[in-house]
Amino acid sequence: MDEKEFRVLIKHYFMKGKTPQETKEKLDKHYSDSAPSIRTVYKWFQAWSGGLENRESRHTAE
Repeated sequence: MDEKEFRVLIKHYFMKGKTPQETKEKLDKHYSDSAPSIRTVYKWFQAWSGGLENRESRHTAE
């Protein structure tokens, strides 16, 4: 699975109200060695919590 696909899964768990730790556990359970690091999971959770999604949408619409 590539980085973009993992980002979609991480966002899915973020939107469901899961914590980064819960998300990492689920990814490890299903994808073991290929799962992203906990640092990566935290990075995306922090970005979405800070409104990155809205900024990305504006830039792609321009």
